[in-house]
Amino acid sequence: MSYQRAGRGNMAAKFPIEYEISPKSIRGGRTWLAISLKNVSEDALTGLNVRLNSLDTYAIDIEEDAKYLSALEPGQGEELHYQVAAQQSGGIYVSVDGRWAGEPFHWETPSRRVVVGDQVAELVSVFALSEPQPRPSEEITIEATLRGLITASGLILEFWVETPSGESINVDKTATDLLNPGEVATYKSDPFVPEERGIYVIHAYVFDDTTRIGHETDYLSIAV
Repeated sequence: MSYQRAGRGNMAAKFPIEYEISPKSIRGGRTWLAISLKNVSEDALTGLNVRLNSLDTYAIDIEEDAKYLSALEPGQGEELHYQVAAQQSGGIYVSVDGRWAGEPFHWETPSRRVVVGDQVAELVSVFALSEPQPRPSEEITIEATLRGLITASGLILEFWVETPSGESINVDKTATDLLNPGEVATYKSDPFVPEERGIYVIHAYVFDDTTRIGHETDYLSIAV
């Protein structure tokens, strides 16, 4: 087993815990991520189940279950290590369930992006562009934003919609223009017309040839 030890100089805080997830970038394949936790409250944290969670298990799959800490006394810190299988950059977060001063509590961090390998670009966001309260039969356009990491062109951007009844619809597919490092580009799909009421899941995927390098989602509520 090998892993990179977490640094101690860049810990974030969400009371009652200071935390750090490291490293910020990893190689593809099986590797390790470290979580550093420190109790910054005046009361003991006990019976802690500490879990590393992935927002997209295709991108980063956490291969270990929750780890157990019997206690973190005030001012005490611990470092835990989790094996992951990484295919592409993705979001992760930490959750903790246990007791704080004897009372049950749940705690979790905001999500944090981990960069995997030498990606050519990253999918920054996807949004459904609509009226504030869209209704059936009104056209909806999807907007996706990409950021270049190295010079690249001809990436494939696909827009999909999952309907309230579970049907998946391929809305649009396009090849990207030249994208330089640090450059941001926004693409819009052809319009689609929702016919059902309920919650739609909006998906954008980016492919480098046949390799998926990005996936983001948004949600759209069609008024009842």
